[in-house]
Amino acid sequence: MSKDHSVSVTHTAVPRAQKRSESVAMAIVSNIMAEHLKPGDRLPSEAVMLETYQVSRSSLREALRLLEVQGLIVIKPGRGKGPLVGKATVNGLASTFTLYLQMMGSTYNQLLEAWVSIEPFMARLAAEHPDRQRVIEALGPFTGADDDDCSIDAGFAFHDAVNSLSDNPVLHLILTLVSTTISEYVMENIAGRDRLEDHNVQEHRDIAKAIIEGDGAFASGLMKRHIQAVVEDFRAYWPAKVGDIVAWK
Repeated sequence: MSKDHSVSVTHTAVPRAQKRSESVAMAIVSNIMAEHLKPGDRLPSEAVMLETYQVSRSSLREALRLLEVQGLIVIKPGRGKGPLVGKATVNGLASTFTLYLQMMGSTYNQLLEAWVSIEPFMARLAAEHPDRQRVIEALGPFTGADDDDCSIDAGFAFHDAVNSLSDNPVLHLILTLVSTTISEYVMENIAGRDRLEDHNVQEHRDIAKAIIEGDGAFASGLMKRHIQAVVEDFRAYWPAKVGDIVAWK
């Protein structure tokens, strides 16, 4: 009998004491939000932050490093430069996401199953979006019979457009983490496939039209069949690899 080497992720009854650097990092983020700072805006100098947060230089620098790793701030080298507000992207979180998946022993096959479960619901939410003009503007470009863009990027753009119309940032983020991990894995293992199949493009058109027409059940059903077909295609191309444990990247 094989041993299960996966590591379970559990919740502790008593939370650990927060490090001083972590609390400072959270305070910095709170101030960025409160002051409505944008990417590229300059943060206060080290001297000012030491005074503001009443911490040691080592704690402050550790806090800034924590935020820099997540891409939330950018530290420019040189005297008097100071940190700048960064741009929050999914890339930093995706790396942490894959770390947890690896520690849990999660497989790419399980990621594919999650994709099949989540995105049809997103299509339903998109179809039920109350701002119909926004729906038309987002998905109209994918409905034309003369749309011959079969690039992989066009496929990603279609799915992102659908998911953004869900107006549920939590689900959108979760699905983006799942799809980003899947796409990075597939792109690394793909061989000679740099475009969408014609039937994929047609399925995108059909789904887009159903969403624009506001038919949530039909759009959800079309999306489920579409994702299931793509997943089966992945499994057929890489049968020995979809069962691999997700690798931290």
